Order: sequence, then structure tokens, then C-alpha cells
Amino acid sequence: MNGEDDIIREALKLEINASDEINRKILQSAEPKRTGYGFLRIAVTVAVCLIAFMGTATVVNAATGGKLFKALREKLARWTYVFENGSKTVTEIVEKDGETWERVTFIQDDVSFMHPISEKETVYELYLRIIDRYGRRCFMLLNAGVTDEDTPETMYYEIRGEFYSQIAEYQDVDEKTQILKGLREAAKNTDVAEVKNGLLDLATDYENNRRIFSMILPGRPFGEKGYLAFFEDLTELPTGEAIIIADPADDRQKSRIFTVWIDEVRLTVNTSSFEIFSEEAYRELIESGKTVYDFRKAK
Repeated sequence: MNGEDDIIREALKLEINASDEINRKILQSAEPKRTGYGFLRIAVTVAVCLIAFMGTATVVNAATGGKLFKALREKLARWTYVFENGSKTVTEIVEKDGETWERVTFIQDDVSFMHPISEKETVYELYLRIIDRYGRRCFMLLNAGVTDEDTPETMYYEIRGEFYSQIAEYQDVDEKTQILKGLREAAKNTDVAEVKNGLLDLATDYENNRRIFSMILPGRPFGEKGYLAFFEDLTELPTGEAIIIADPADDRQKSRIFTVWIDEVRLTVNTSSFEIFSEEAYRELIESGKTVYDFRKAK
């Protein structure tokens, strides 16, 4: 559990209005933090359910001026969608500390999000506003990013897999209806095939409570370019520990052997260890009597 989770837990315990400082810290936790160099891809997808207490909450101190770049705004329109869900919003391009940022403000809620626009990475941003089962206004920022070294499939699987890990816990009927509406609206409002298809397939997985394994790994530690996306539907597998063999989305890269835990309740599947596939490792698993589920396309 990290510090951001502790802050959120602290705010949720309060029965009175949270302080402006807590509001600020909660909302700051939604700002994308791209590293690109960690062993696991940290915060490629960022999603936090933010409770909008009374009072203005802002992600960062936004620049009040800022030049609006028409060409840039048109480009971002295909890579950003805001599910307003009853709250009017305004999207602006601003300059802050010499950088270009996109700012989205939910006007009635007094909530703003800001994220930097990078030339090194193409990022899809999806903002969802929902009313949860307790009547609270919750905000989620889901984002997926790819560089020139990544394949188009990486974006698709980041959206379908990593987004799923952030929304799967919302199983209340009303919550789910709102999120599904937001996903499908977003799919209609982009002409990027990987984004559109990722959102539509994500909606299907979510609507049908599929049990999904998804992992994004950096290729560099393994001598491979870009990020490696792994995605498997394990709905039909029994609960408990399982060993699976999976191909990355980019078939040119090496398969991996994952040890996973399939929980009876959770819809997302966690891994405890993995290794690069080899015939020797595979033979040792079979000889040990362990059950191995092989999802490779070419066996």
C-alpha cells in the first residue's frame, strides 16, 4: 500500500467534509507519473476514485493564461474523452513551467485534472465521472501510452487489460451501467482503431465479468524493444494457483511462463513470478506433475 492509497483511505473515513489539503493530495494522485525505466511499467494506467467533497479541488496549480494551440487541440481530440455524466466540463491547453498541458475541469464539481503533453509518447486519456453506490461523486482518469518502439497492439492491450484492473471492482448495477456507457461513448468518439477496439472489448469483458490476466513489461531488461503486453482470458480456469504460458502481443518476442493466482472473487488475476519460456523449463514443469495451461499460438 503506497502513500497515495493511505491518503485516499484517510479521506474516505471522514464523515465530514475533507480539508482542502486532503482534496488536493487525493487529486494529485491521479496525475500520470511516467517512468519508462522501472522493471514493471509503473502508472501506465492511472485510475483513482476521487471523492469530491465540498470545496474546490485542483490537481495542480494551473496556469491561468496559456496559449490555445488549435492544431494541438484537434490532435488531442482523438486521444482524449471526457464522460461528463451530468457535469459540464471544459478542456483547455495551457502552458505551465515551460511545458504544454491539457487541463480538464468538471465545472459544477470544482474538480480539475492536468497532465503534460509529451512528444515522446502518444497517450490516450479517458476521464470518467460516476455516482457510486453511496451517492458520492467519483472521478477516474484512465490512461495508456505508447512510444515509437511499441507496437499498435500494445495500446490495445493496455486499454483492454490495464483499464480493466481499475474498473473491475465496481460491480454495483448503477456504477457498472455508468462505466459501460462511458466506455462505449468513448469508443464512438475516436477514430484510432486500437483505442476503439480496446474500449469495446473492455466493455464486453467488464459486462460479462470475465476473469482477466494482463501484464505490461518493459522489453529492455530482456534485450527487446518497447513494452511487452501479455493478455489472457482465464475465466474458464479453476481457482487457485495456476501456471500459464503466454505469448506477448508482438509475436516477434519471447513467450513467458507465469505463475498466477486465480481468486474466486477477484476478476483480475495477479502473478507471483514469471520467466522466459524455454523447452527445458517447460519439461521440468511437466515432469514435476504441475498442470500447465499453454496459450501459445504456435506450440
